[in-house]
This record gives sequence, C-alpha cells and structure tokens, in this order.
Amino acid sequence: MIVVERNETSIRQFIWDYLDSNAYVICEGKEALIVDPIDTEEFWQYVERSEIESAVVFLTHEHFDHINGLNRLRDRIPCKVYAHVDCSKNIGIESGNLSKLANIIVQYSDKLVKSKPLLIPFVCKPADITFEVELECSWHSHHIRLLHTPGHSAGSACMIFDKKLMFSGDTLLIIPTITRFPGGNREAFASITVPRLNNLEGIRYDFPGHGESGTFIEMLWLNELLKDGMVTG
Repeated sequence: MIVVERNETSIRQFIWDYLDSNAYVICEGKEALIVDPIDTEEFWQYVERSEIESAVVFLTHEHFDHINGLNRLRDRIPCKVYAHVDCSKNIGIESGNLSKLANIIVQYSDKLVKSKPLLIPFVCKPADITFEVELECSWHSHHIRLLHTPGHSAGSACMIFDKKLMFSGDTLLIIPTITRFPGGNREAFASITVPRLNNLEGIRYDFPGHGESGTFIEMLWLNELLKDGMVTG
C-alpha cells in the first residue's frame, strides 16, 4: 500500500500485480470511496483493518484489470457503483471486459507472472448509477465530477475529486493512451477526450490506472496533449 497526501486528502494506492493496475481508496470514517477495486490480499486486509462498512465505487473503465475485485467487494459490504453507461454494460460481458482474453494480455505484457494462477473469465452486475457525458454529485463534504473520456475503451471516464484531483484510469498515463483494444477508438480520443482534458480548470494532480501519480500538467505534457493557452487554475 502506498499512501499519498494531496490537498489534505489521504489517498491509499493498491497495485494488482498481474498488470500493475492501481486501485485507490479514500476514507471518511467507516465509509470508503474506492476507484477501481482490485483483488489483492493487501487490499482486503486494509478493508478489514479499517472496518469499512460501506463504499461508493467509481469504475474508470470496464477492463478486467480494473474491476477484478468488484464482485468480492459487493459480497462483503454494501456498495453504490458509479460508471459510464458503456462501462456498466461491458462489465457484464466477458468479451466486453476483456477477461475472456486476460491470460493472453498478461502473457504479452512485461510482467513475469508464470507462477501465478491462470485468470478465469468473469462478469459483474451493472453499475447502480450511470451517466452518459458527465455527472456531478457529492460524497460527504467532497465534490465529485464524473466525465466521459472515450478512446481507451467505450466506457472510459475520469473522476475529479474536489475540483483538484483526477483519477484517470487508462485515459491518461505516463505513456501514450492505448486505443487498440476492442472498444478503443483513436478518433474519439482525439476529437472528444483531448479537448475535454484541455478544458479542465484547476486540476493539480492525476492518479492514473497504472504507474505513479503526477501533476496533471506533467501527465498531459508526457502524452504531448498539452495545448497552448490551456487554463490550469
């Protein structure tokens, strides 16, 4: 577990060792805000140790490496799951969440996981709350904005926390966004997502679906997505 403090917010990061996928947890008392729940012992030990009784869950997209802990989490505690409409649909289809291809994807990644069990295809129930373009809501005293950012997948979205912290899934990484998987769309990423990212104001830090967090400007710059005249707050 990695603990990061940003804007007086304590964020716990957990890593799924098959593909280094990140899950993030923010706690308020015994309720948690969880981004992309993963199935690792460290994650479950934290849930038990922290006596978390309920959770609000945000899915950044539908791929198996970001939702593999969702079923177990729903079995353990009451959850309210938010996701884009396409993400909600695709998590219920083995080919849609790519778990049908999981072992092939892992095999061709840079991870050495030969000693680990094979991954079994799975599906999840739909999200409890869905949106198409964006959705604003609150959690405790925090402002939450969910924004559709297609390209990596049809159901990709980012969560903006208190107008300063962004959880971007695989939309924004330290490497160029991958759009070649089924459901990916390079044109949608260029025409819809890149302008949306550049129109965001006040975002300080980005927490990606893989790798370490960084400043939002740095993440855009690394991906050559930063436009002249961008307003950053």
